[in-house]
Amino acid sequence: MPAEADAIEREKWLSAGSEITTMLLQGSPEDEVLEHIVTVAREIAHADAAALILPGLKNELIVEIVRGWGTEDILGLAMPHDGVAWTALRTGMPKNIPSLADAKAIAVPEMRKYGPALYAPMGTSEKPVGVLVLLRKVGQESFIAKDMERASTFADQAALALVVSEARQTQDMGKLVEERERIAATCTTWPSSSCLPRACSSKWSAAVLPAASTRPASSPFSTRPWTTSTTRCARSARSSTRCATLTPPQVWSSACAARLRWPAPDSGSPHPW
Repeated sequence: MPAEADAIEREKWLSAGSEITTMLLQGSPEDEVLEHIVTVAREIAHADAAALILPGLKNELIVEIVRGWGTEDILGLAMPHDGVAWTALRTGMPKNIPSLADAKAIAVPEMRKYGPALYAPMGTSEKPVGVLVLLRKVGQESFIAKDMERASTFADQAALALVVSEARQTQDMGKLVEERERIAATCTTWPSSSCLPRACSSKWSAAVLPAASTRPASSPFSTRPWTTSTTRCARSARSSTRCATLTPPQVWSSACAARLRWPAPDSGSPHPW
């Protein structure tokens, strides 16, 4: 390959890896990112087909995403534990097969219609993500060491971006759970201003809240202002559940009370406490 063409191809691999990272940082769905990995790798490597083999149920490696010639026959196949894909994933080392059609160790008949194959593990033996497989038709030029090196670097970069994205999502989910637990704990004891609405109707306020002169000094309602909006009602913080506008005498519906973790009063009671 001429030096100029080689430099262009190397730049394409590097740009493809950066693009994967950008997609994840922008919040693209993981399935979309994985499909993009297979598509762009096939194009840059001039492969006739490409596949992404990912861990599945019962400790299996499954062909999850495919692109290109003849791939409809290999989609969904489970790779044998003593096969090339498992070996690449366990060792973290890429595998270059001159021809799957001629290889004696290939136990999956559907893979034998391909010639040259390159198996690039994504991740490491300690943190495996999957295996990227590039395939060419029988009789096509075999992958060379340069192809294996660049495809492996791309696979590692993509795997790192996926691992970091997963860790970030897990961290964000943990923070959300902690916040909901904190809100639930606050709303369990006393209907303080942190879990009751700022904006409730004037009718609701008049029916539910005691008169200012009768409120205890320690009441959380003694210093928090209430607006007179008539279109919003009590709801728990960070909840997508919406309650209907509250009007007397049903000023405290059981649905809203459940969201606020506060017992619903009798319909005839003017105050929930």
